[in-house]
Amino acid sequence: MKNLRSAGIILFLIFSFSGVFAQAPITQLPDFHFYDQGNKKFTKAQLKPNTPTIVFYFDPDCDHCQKQAGYIQKEITKFAAIQVVFVAFPASIEAITAFGRKYFPNQIGKNFHFLRDNDYLFDKFFGYSEAPSIYVFNKTGKCVKTVKKTETSVADLLSALK
Repeated sequence: MKNLRSAGIILFLIFSFSGVFAQAPITQLPDFHFYDQGNKKFTKAQLKPNTPTIVFYFDPDCDHCQKQAGYIQKEITKFAAIQVVFVAFPASIEAITAFGRKYFPNQIGKNFHFLRDNDYLFDKFFGYSEAPSIYVFNKTGKCVKTVKKTETSVADLLSALK
Protein backbone atom coordinates (compact mmCIF):
# COMPACT_ATOMS: atom_id res chain seq x y z
CA MET A 1 0.00 0.00 0.00
CA LYS A 2 2.88 2.34 0.80
CA ASN A 3 4.37 1.84 -2.71
CA LEU A 4 1.00 2.59 -4.32
CA ARG A 5 0.69 5.77 -2.27
CA SER A 6 4.24 6.83 -3.20
CA ALA A 7 3.51 6.18 -6.87
CA GLY A 8 0.35 8.29 -6.60
CA ILE A 9 2.29 11.17 -5.05
CA ILE A 10 4.95 10.97 -7.78
CA LEU A 11 2.31 10.99 -10.53
CA PHE A 12 0.57 13.94 -8.87
CA LEU A 13 3.85 15.89 -8.78
CA ILE A 14 4.65 15.06 -12.40
CA PHE A 15 1.25 16.23 -13.62
CA SER A 16 1.28 19.28 -11.35
CA PHE A 17 4.67 20.51 -12.45
CA SER A 18 4.37 19.59 -16.12
CA GLY A 19 2.13 22.64 -16.60
CA VAL A 20 4.82 24.88 -15.12
CA PHE A 21 7.27 23.92 -17.85
CA ALA A 22 4.80 23.72 -20.72
CA GLN A 23 5.07 26.55 -23.21
CA ALA A 24 2.31 27.90 -25.38
CA PRO A 25 2.88 27.36 -29.10
CA ILE A 26 4.62 30.24 -30.81
CA THR A 27 2.16 32.51 -32.64
CA GLN A 28 4.31 35.44 -33.90
CA LEU A 29 7.87 35.86 -35.10
CA PRO A 30 9.67 36.86 -31.88
CA ASP A 31 12.17 39.66 -31.41
CA PHE A 32 15.18 37.36 -31.54
CA HIS A 33 18.90 37.92 -31.70
CA PHE A 34 21.58 35.48 -32.79
CA TYR A 35 25.03 35.91 -34.34
CA ASP A 36 26.12 35.93 -37.97
CA GLN A 37 29.26 34.44 -39.50
CA GLY A 38 31.26 37.51 -38.44
CA ASN A 39 29.99 37.03 -34.85
CA LYS A 40 27.91 40.21 -35.15
CA LYS A 41 24.46 40.34 -33.62
CA PHE A 42 21.65 39.65 -36.09
CA THR A 43 18.13 40.57 -35.02
CA LYS A 44 14.58 40.36 -36.30
CA ALA A 45 14.87 44.06 -37.20
CA GLN A 46 17.37 43.12 -39.92
CA LEU A 47 14.79 41.04 -41.77
CA LYS A 48 12.78 42.55 -44.60
CA PRO A 49 9.37 43.69 -43.36
CA ASN A 50 6.21 42.19 -44.89
CA THR A 51 8.13 39.15 -46.16
CA PRO A 52 7.44 35.51 -45.28
CA THR A 53 10.15 34.03 -43.07
CA ILE A 54 11.17 30.46 -42.34
CA VAL A 55 13.30 29.85 -39.25
CA PHE A 56 15.14 26.56 -39.31
CA TYR A 57 16.81 25.32 -36.09
CA PHE A 58 19.48 22.91 -37.27
CA ASP A 59 22.71 21.09 -36.64
CA PRO A 60 25.09 20.91 -39.62
CA ASP A 61 25.81 17.24 -38.82
CA CYS A 62 22.13 16.23 -38.51
CA ASP A 63 20.99 13.85 -41.29
CA HIS A 64 17.42 15.23 -41.22
CA CYS A 65 18.75 18.79 -41.45
CA GLN A 66 20.92 17.89 -44.43
CA LYS A 67 17.99 16.18 -46.17
CA GLN A 68 15.78 19.23 -45.55
CA ALA A 69 18.47 21.52 -46.95
CA GLY A 70 18.69 19.26 -50.01
CA TYR A 71 14.92 19.46 -50.54
CA ILE A 72 15.05 23.26 -50.37
CA GLN A 73 18.14 23.39 -52.61
CA LYS A 74 16.37 21.39 -55.34
CA GLU A 75 13.50 23.90 -55.38
CA ILE A 76 15.47 27.03 -54.53
CA THR A 77 13.59 29.24 -57.02
CA LYS A 78 10.45 28.83 -54.88
CA PHE A 79 12.25 30.62 -52.03
CA ALA A 80 13.13 33.80 -53.94
CA ALA A 81 10.56 35.88 -52.04
CA ILE A 82 11.05 34.16 -48.67
CA GLN A 83 13.62 34.87 -45.96
CA VAL A 84 15.18 31.73 -44.56
CA VAL A 85 17.00 31.96 -41.25
CA PHE A 86 19.11 28.95 -40.24
CA VAL A 87 20.08 28.96 -36.56
CA ALA A 88 22.44 26.41 -35.03
CA PHE A 89 23.89 25.49 -31.72
CA PRO A 90 26.22 23.96 -30.57
CA ALA A 91 27.93 23.89 -33.95
CA SER A 92 30.96 26.03 -34.66
CA ILE A 93 30.60 29.04 -36.92
CA GLU A 94 32.90 27.24 -39.37
CA ALA A 95 30.52 24.25 -39.56
CA ILE A 96 27.53 26.56 -39.96
CA THR A 97 29.28 28.49 -42.73
CA ALA A 98 30.30 25.27 -44.50
CA PHE A 99 26.69 24.04 -44.37
CA GLY A 100 25.48 27.29 -45.93
CA ARG A 101 28.12 27.22 -48.66
CA LYS A 102 27.38 23.58 -49.48
CA TYR A 103 23.62 23.92 -49.90
CA PHE A 104 22.97 27.60 -50.62
CA PRO A 105 26.12 29.33 -51.91
CA ASN A 106 24.22 31.89 -54.00
CA GLN A 107 21.66 32.79 -51.32
CA ILE A 108 23.94 33.53 -48.35
CA GLY A 109 23.44 37.10 -47.20
CA LYS A 110 20.62 37.70 -49.65
CA ASN A 111 17.51 35.98 -48.40
CA PHE A 112 19.29 33.14 -46.53
CA HIS A 113 20.99 33.83 -43.21
CA PHE A 114 23.16 31.38 -41.25
CA LEU A 115 23.34 32.22 -37.58
CA ARG A 116 24.65 30.80 -34.31
CA ASP A 117 22.84 30.79 -30.99
CA ASN A 118 25.79 31.89 -28.86
CA ASP A 119 23.60 32.77 -25.87
CA TYR A 120 21.46 29.60 -25.78
CA LEU A 121 18.27 31.60 -26.37
CA PHE A 122 16.58 29.77 -29.23
CA ASP A 123 14.22 27.90 -26.89
CA LYS A 124 13.38 31.15 -25.10
CA PHE A 125 12.40 32.81 -28.37
CA PHE A 126 10.76 29.87 -30.18
CA GLY A 127 9.94 27.31 -27.51
CA TYR A 128 11.62 23.99 -26.90
CA SER A 129 13.22 22.82 -30.15
CA GLU A 130 15.32 19.93 -31.37
CA ALA A 131 17.13 19.81 -34.68
CA PRO A 132 15.53 20.02 -37.11
CA SER A 133 12.71 22.34 -36.10
CA ILE A 134 11.12 24.57 -38.71
CA TYR A 135 8.92 27.59 -38.08
CA VAL A 136 7.05 29.18 -40.99
CA PHE A 137 5.84 32.77 -40.61
CA ASN A 138 3.67 34.59 -43.12
CA LYS A 139 4.37 38.16 -44.26
CA THR A 140 2.64 39.61 -41.17
CA GLY A 141 4.85 37.52 -38.87
CA LYS A 142 2.14 35.05 -37.87
CA CYS A 143 3.35 31.47 -37.33
CA VAL A 144 1.44 29.37 -39.86
CA LYS A 145 3.32 26.06 -39.54
CA THR A 146 5.71 24.27 -37.22
CA VAL A 147 7.58 21.06 -38.04
CA LYS A 148 9.71 19.43 -35.35
CA LYS A 149 12.27 16.62 -35.32
CA THR A 150 11.89 15.60 -38.96
CA GLU A 151 12.15 16.94 -42.48
CA THR A 152 9.18 17.80 -44.67
CA SER A 153 8.55 18.48 -48.34
CA VAL A 154 8.98 21.92 -49.83
CA ALA A 155 5.33 21.75 -50.97
CA ASP A 156 4.26 21.17 -47.36
CA LEU A 157 6.32 24.11 -46.08
CA LEU A 158 5.15 26.51 -48.75
CA SER A 159 1.49 25.45 -48.67
CA ALA A 160 1.26 27.13 -45.27
CA LEU A 161 2.11 30.47 -46.91
CA LYS A 162 -0.76 30.41 -49.42
